Amino acid sequence: MRDAPCRRPGEGTRDAVHRAVRARGPARHVESILEMTRLARPLTPANPPPHLPPMPLPTAGLKTRFRWVLPCILFLGFALRVGLMFREDPVQSMLNQNDGMEYLAYARSILDGKGDDHARIFDLVRPPGYPLFLIPFESLFPMESRHLLVSIRGFEPPVRISDAMFRTIEGVQCAIDMATACIVGLIAGRIGGSRARLWTTALYAFNPLVAVFPAWVMAETVFIFLTWLGIFLLQSLGEGSSPQRWRRLVGAGIALAFACLCRPSLQAFLPVAAIWVGWIGYRRTGRLRTAIAQMAGLTVAVSVWLLPLQVRNLWHHGEFNIAPRYATAMYAMSSSREYYATFAARTPHEYYASLARLFAPYHVGSGKYQADWVRDASAFRRGRPADWWRMQGLKMIGFWRPWLNPMLYAWPMVAASALATIPTFLAGFLGMFSRRSRHPSRPLLVGIVIVGYLTGGFLFIVATRFRVPMVDIGLMVFGGIWLAGLGRPDADTPPAASEPA
Repeated sequence: MRDAPCRRPGEGTRDAVHRAVRARGPARHVESILEMTRLARPLTPANPPPHLPPMPLPTAGLKTRFRWVLPCILFLGFALRVGLMFREDPVQSMLNQNDGMEYLAYARSILDGKGDDHARIFDLVRPPGYPLFLIPFESLFPMESRHLLVSIRGFEPPVRISDAMFRTIEGVQCAIDMATACIVGLIAGRIGGSRARLWTTALYAFNPLVAVFPAWVMAETVFIFLTWLGIFLLQSLGEGSSPQRWRRLVGAGIALAFACLCRPSLQAFLPVAAIWVGWIGYRRTGRLRTAIAQMAGLTVAVSVWLLPLQVRNLWHHGEFNIAPRYATAMYAMSSSREYYATFAARTPHEYYASLARLFAPYHVGSGKYQADWVRDASAFRRGRPADWWRMQGLKMIGFWRPWLNPMLYAWPMVAASALATIPTFLAGFLGMFSRRSRHPSRPLLVGIVIVGYLTGGFLFIVATRFRVPMVDIGLMVFGGIWLAGLGRPDADTPPAASEPA
């Protein structure tokens, strides 16, 4: 019996190709080669390149023993928000929130076709994003079933809300907030793997400073969702085909535009996002034309929604911006001697008395106007420069203080805020500079944290609800990445996470 002849690698495939050519004729030569080459490939699913990871689902990539953890986190986070929701009395909560009353009045005014001509407490125009969110609730619940909250300046109809309307708004916001928990978890998962996704989702779901937002008729919950949805879509620009990338770019622009309509200070982040989009396009293709096209695409996607409102405000209010007099009022407040007095308060009574004096010039009918606000702030900065600079230092300390003001809040709330914020800050800053967070999207996340500080802690008055949406949540993402690597420095990390996207 003769031994089978030894064949070189690939020789059998070539023989099969030659037989196919002889059987089908030279006209099918190329087609036969392609067919046989396809059949000769190993029957294993093709993996995408390491720098183009597939878009993960909320539970995709989790090990089997971890798949039940994420639903439990989301359920418990939702239960926490519902519990906080029912601690709020609808009428009393609205009476304590000037913002909520004005948002409801704005939504009713839009429904009546009057635009921003609505009942106001402060002599400024609020951004229309959150009132647009409230319009369905305003139209669904009849006015006759609502409690009268307040009638301002004789505007009709007066501000009203019912228990059912208040609870419905809160419930929808709780659901939106848990969707945000999934989004920030996916952002961290793209960088640090499935464990980072779980850690970040848990940090977000159980943070009391975030969980309390859905219980208020205020813009924070919707603003956070839109902002981080936009960042999530930007982060996925390295995935899929060219049409898919452009759809995500347009979707990110729309999300960021409506986030700006909820809080105009996010406009400071738009140049950061545009530069990052151009850089990531150039890094992926090496072509400057692609970078410029992507930057222009994001700019157009945002401008389509913001420019019409800015032109309207220029026509009606003489200011080419989203919220006339809003930014001026915030800056003037944060640079005034009355605001400096709030840092010297030693009792809640002194603090709220100083706060009332601070807000008085900005009320409707106060006799003070935009030029007066700027002049008073400039006079304090020029006349008392030492106090002005000391106030900037106090603002920085107040902004980065990882707990609520113990003079104004009960000790359980102060303790809960400290237990949530101190670990988030420590893990977040460690994760920001760790090797595990090396990823093309790291500059984008660092940018949102920096913009959050510049707008919420330097230019405007210091408030926890101005810090949390950009700074705290950005640090939660980095913190989840860092915590996922504890004890497992190389485990469960996406391959080539630092490769070009």
